Amino acid sequence: MTALDPSLLQCLADRGTGDAELRALKAQISADPSGSDVDLLQNLLEYYHALPDRLPARIDPIEYPKLASAMGHLMVLDVLPGDYYYRLYGSRIATIAGFDMTGKKTSELPFSLPGRFFLGCYDWVCQTKRTLLSYHIAPTTVNAHGWHRLALPFEVDGRVTRLLVGNINEGERHRRRSGSLHL
Repeated sequence: MTALDPSLLQCLADRGTGDAELRALKAQISADPSGSDVDLLQNLLEYYHALPDRLPARIDPIEYPKLASAMGHLMVLDVLPGDYYYRLYGSRIATIAGFDMTGKKTSELPFSLPGRFFLGCYDWVCQTKRTLLSYHIAPTTVNAHGWHRLALPFEVDGRVTRLLVGNINEGERHRRRSGSLHL
C-alpha cells in the first residue's frame, strides 16, 4: 500500500480501521482512479466526468452505452449524518454478496470490518469531494475473492449528498451447499 493522505487515514481510524485492519483486508486505496485496470470502473469514471455537477435522477445506459454492462455493479448512496443509505444496491453485487442492501444503511452491513472500511472511505470522499478507488478482499462467505470499488461524489449547494459507487468483484469462490463443494 502506498502512502495515503493523512486525512484519509484519519477518516478510516475514526471508523475503527487502522493499519492492522487495512492489512487484514489487504486494502489498496488510491485517490487517483485513472490508474484502475478494471474496464467497467474506467467506463464509470468517464461517465462521471461527462455528467453535470449532480447525479441524474436516472442512470441511463442508453445515453452512455459503455455503462450498460456496469448497471448491476452500481450502488447509489444517499449521505446521512454519520451513515450512508443504499438507494440502489446493484443486482450483480447482491447476487455475488448473497444479500441486498437496497433500503439499508452501510452501518447495517453483515460484516463489521469491511463496513467500517467503507464508512471511512465514504466519509473521506464526502469531506474532500474527491473520487476514491479501493480494493479489499471479501469475507469468505461472499462469492468473490475481492472487490474493486470506485466512489464518486455528487454535490448539492456545496455539500456531497449522494455517492455513485462502482463495485466489481474479482474472481468467484465456489459456494458450499449441504456440506459439499459444487464446482
